[in-house]
Amino acid sequence: MAAKDFDKAYEFLSPGSKAANPLELFKSKTRVLGGRPAKVRSASCEADKCSEKLEITFFDRRLGEVTTVYEETWIKDAGNWWFVFNG
Repeated sequence: MAAKDFDKAYEFLSPGSKAANPLELFKSKTRVLGGRPAKVRSASCEADKCSEKLEITFFDRRLGEVTTVYEETWIKDAGNWWFVFNG
């Protein structure tokens, strides 16, 4: 995401996330925040699930600089870690 390589980022989506979000839909939903540096505010993990809160700052034409916190979840399935996209 930070490199704006949305095709590569899509490969990390869980199978369920891919089923609900075809590639073009994923790109349209993530393009706004893609490429923005993020700071990890917190992270917690269990055996097959990790959650982290990221702080992302971007510029909005009307609001100016906006900082938001985004929570993301990763799950382990069949030995692989997958990003759960909540777009």
